[in-house]
Amino acid sequence: MTPPSTPSGVLVTIVTGWDDDVRTAAFDRLAARLAGEGAVRTVTGPTVAPLLDLTAREPGARFGAVETTDPLASAAALCDAGPTASRTRLDAIVLVIDASRAAVRLLTGGPFAPDRRAAEWLAAADAVVPCGTEQLTATAADHVHQALRRRAPRAALVAPHRLAPGLGGFDLATVDARVRRATVERATAPDGRATTRIRVRGRFDQACAVEWLDLVANGSAGVVWRLEAVIPLHPGGALHAQAVGGHLECEIAPHRSWDDARVVMAGRDLDRTCLTRSLSGARVD
Repeated sequence: MTPPSTPSGVLVTIVTGWDDDVRTAAFDRLAARLAGEGAVRTVTGPTVAPLLDLTAREPGARFGAVETTDPLASAAALCDAGPTASRTRLDAIVLVIDASRAAVRLLTGGPFAPDRRAAEWLAAADAVVPCGTEQLTATAADHVHQALRRRAPRAALVAPHRLAPGLGGFDLATVDARVRRATVERATAPDGRATTRIRVRGRFDQACAVEWLDLVANGSAGVVWRLEAVIPLHPGGALHAQAVGGHLECEIAPHRSWDDARVVMAGRDLDRTCLTRSLSGARVD
């Protein structure tokens, strides 16, 4: 388990998208807002080395941005960079989509449905930016938003003009709000194809809960791209956790407590029944 880093330093936004033109246009807008504060583009692979080099050369930089066609690998590389990235911190994975194309892909199904990689990005995103909704009817736009919420229950929907650094999608201080949004507000909606949500009542042993999270985050129960959890502890307080690419961060919130443990995972080959049973084994009461 890696302790959370301080929120100071360079907050990095990872921008990806289903379509090259839409992704690049959104990144250019974001880069313009970051002018002079450290924005770098990489579309050649998951490397974030150019960003790390940039932040090392510009000690006054506060924000960074990466455009990539492999957001999960980029996020994992950023989190795993270790001491060389002591000034950088993942802020959010942002998926930018064209609303008209998304309407066809999400609502008509068949050969137009998102492929596995596109579904992975959607499930793992901290924020989804649908562009061009003004070109749709109000009904079509609403259907797109509903489809996005079903497939990306943990993501925030952000208007294009609000795309900016500091979205806070990878922040332990607010993980409870994101978990609540994914497990309460949309509890009646079916899980997305790549989203697994777990709720177990009771209080839990801290050491057992951390070990369970570490095993799950590192792929012992299936492929996990993103994980967020709030687990109430015995005798009090709560464990807040988040993970990307096997990189797990945890902290104790001594004055916060829920009646049940809630875990939201974006991944593949996850057995909800088995995971619920195994987490139940860490209960104290």
